[in-house]
Amino acid sequence: MARLFITPQAKIDLGDIWSYIAQDNPAAADELLGQIDTAFGLIAATPDIGFRLDMIRPGIRCKPVKRNYLIFYDHREETVRILRILHAARNYEDML
Repeated sequence: MARLFITPQAKIDLGDIWSYIAQDNPAAADELLGQIDTAFGLIAATPDIGFRLDMIRPGIRCKPVKRNYLIFYDHREETVRILRILHAARNYEDML
């Protein structure tokens, strides 16, 4: 299993996601963060699980979570870096 490193920007993304959803439904916000955490484990265990985004930025992969959120990451040697967690409707190409 690869070592997981969550970048400072990804940590900010997580906080923003939770805060936005929790305004209306704190339980749903907690559930989504749990699903994202589960996805982190899958990515660490199988780094090639996400689809490649070489046309946007070489080496970047993306793993969808609960249809609406995307985890962007790269994998080098034994480390997976979680770069961003963004809503699928956002213009993520400019944010990576």
